[in-house]
Amino acid sequence: MLMMKSVQTAAPGTIKVAKIQRPAPGPRDLLVRVRACGICGTDAAFVQMGGMPLGPDGQTASIPLGHEPAGEIIEIGAEVTGLKTGDRVVVNPQAAPSGIIGCGGTLGGMSEYLLIENARAGTSLAARTDSPGQLTIGAASGLAVVSGANPAPGSKDHRRDQCRSGSAADVAGPVLHRSALRFAGCLMARGAASNRARAG
Repeated sequence: MLMMKSVQTAAPGTIKVAKIQRPAPGPRDLLVRVRACGICGTDAAFVQMGGMPLGPDGQTASIPLGHEPAGEIIEIGAEVTGLKTGDRVVVNPQAAPSGIIGCGGTLGGMSEYLLIENARAGTSLAARTDSPGQLTIGAASGLAVVSGANPAPGSKDHRRDQCRSGSAADVAGPVLHRSALRFAGCLMARGAASNRARAG
């Protein structure tokens, strides 16, 4: 059984990087290797609450985080058309049949891999197939967590340094945790510089 890391809410004000089973795509699904995931104010709110109120009496349940993911298709079901392995994609979190990705559904974009159920170009995701380069991430906060980024020379920001070799889940954990504690002072200030994330 293949495993992967996924950032999830824990107790109020905390998160955890959990090891969970890596999903396998069915004939109408595909699997994305997450290269970036925006951090939204909603993510910070879920962290502060310790999850999402999902119980019948408003009990908070732990959820996987991240609803602004982008990455690369690495596996594709036989019935999926208009997309191929290697396509760089931005995911529509609201199109997931199992619930909104990163907002109460069973899947979260701050994971190493993301299953896209009933994958359809233009509906469940948008692909950029023309040339290598950059994907534009629609992060409401303007901050994108990027795997494989090159920090500025002389940068003392350890989160950026972790981007060199860490997965998106490794990098998202400390950044999201810090953003929940100092959202206005950290997340917005650091995210204001750019809303573009290098995809490869």
